[in-house]
Amino acid sequence: MFYHNTSATSPSLRDFPSVSQLSANPKKRSVARRFRVVGEKNEKARPRGVYGTQNERLGIRYDVLLLDRGYYSVQVFRYCKENNIPLIMPVKRSSKKIKGWLDRKISGKYRYKGKSYKHGSEKVDVIVDVQNAMGRHGKQERISYGYVCLFIDWKPRKVFQVYRKRFGIESSYRMKNRTKARTSSRDPKLRYFYTLVSMMVKNFWVMLKWNYFCPLRRGPKKIETSLFRFEEFLNLIWQAFQRRFKIKRYTITLRPVR
Repeated sequence: MFYHNTSATSPSLRDFPSVSQLSANPKKRSVARRFRVVGEKNEKARPRGVYGTQNERLGIRYDVLLLDRGYYSVQVFRYCKENNIPLIMPVKRSSKKIKGWLDRKISGKYRYKGKSYKHGSEKVDVIVDVQNAMGRHGKQERISYGYVCLFIDWKPRKVFQVYRKRFGIESSYRMKNRTKARTSSRDPKLRYFYTLVSMMVKNFWVMLKWNYFCPLRRGPKKIETSLFRFEEFLNLIWQAFQRRFKIKRYTITLRPVR
């Protein structure tokens, strides 16, 4: 499975090139994270930057492209159509037709024509999946989830389940920030290097879990996540760092500590 994710640029980084995150999920393991600069200053990441000749040369294949609402535009729809890219993206409740499909509370597949004043129009599929809240988020009603889809011939529930996998990338962002070195430097190369190192730490933790924390049994592997938390892994790294560089872990006081 191949995912693409982008996040809004913070005010402190607006002068830096836009950065996109590519996430490969080989054998149902979200392991590889690749970052590449795809835009210039103050320019949004373009879809063309995601699928370039570099990715073709690396032999990266994908099943579906998962995008957030930040890419909701006719240009993106047209690009994915021209390149036969399977796409799933949440809809925007910007038209009466889409609002009607969502408020109907009935799962189904619809045909929608996205319009843009500058870029014309493009037809896409809208798949709606309706579920019972069952107390989630304090709700007891039926909830509608709508997605713009291209080259997708799945049932609504499968579309919902596949798109949920994208939120693993958001979790990776939070874990990355826990291991990323802090700096006030405005050098994009240094900041980019720190980001790569933090993702390598995260990937190494995933590799250890996959190799050593799966019980021997028939069927697919199942990781016992409770046995090796990310916090424990970071503590082991810190302890090894203290031993390697002989960091003083205690001190002698002149008076008793109470």
